[in-house]
Amino acid sequence: MVEQNELVGYMVNRGIEGYAGAFGMTRDEFLHWLGGKKRVLDVGAGGGLLRKEIDILRSVGKFRSDVSVIPLDLAYSTEEGISGARYATHLAFTHVGVAPTKEFIGRVDAAFEADARSESFLSLPFKSGWFDAVLACYSYGIHSTSKEMLMRAFGETLRVLKRGGEALVSVSHDENAEYFSCGNKLSPVLYTTGDIAFLDADIKGFGESSFLEFRK
Repeated sequence: MVEQNELVGYMVNRGIEGYAGAFGMTRDEFLHWLGGKKRVLDVGAGGGLLRKEIDILRSVGKFRSDVSVIPLDLAYSTEEGISGARYATHLAFTHVGVAPTKEFIGRVDAAFEADARSESFLSLPFKSGWFDAVLACYSYGIHSTSKEMLMRAFGETLRVLKRGGEALVSVSHDENAEYFSCGNKLSPVLYTTGDIAFLDADIKGFGESSFLEFRK
């Protein structure tokens, strides 16, 4: 049976700037992209920095969108994971330049913990066609150990996307490169796998990493 790896390394805190960079956008371009969505799944969200920065900016009137960013990470099943996520809340206030108060921090934490999910990306706990977009910033490469796992992850990503939805999946040049990295290696995998044969995918490279952008 294929299973997602247990927790790997430390909790990553990647916010708006980090996601924008991973997907070849400026901060404003990424916020514009995000703001046009209704529901977005953040796979491997780490400390939930993206969700928290968005919530803070929206609260102070600097992000005018009702988009719901749902964080998913195995770390949330542990006390250490929840503690790490709460630490990320303080980082979020610093990153967006908003002064925190105890009450404000409490509201951000409560909203995050109400929505955070700790399930595996190999069996996403959402109904089919639920999300406008899925973000996976290095998550699949770090936690997958085989082609089969990667295909399962892509299949689940497609399942939860609504028709016309978008997915941004960043990949690194690591031991999984033969499955889904750069050049011509990506297309044969995607276009010859039954579950995802209908993808219209682009491979885009930036510096030492690249990402896959596709639309269902």
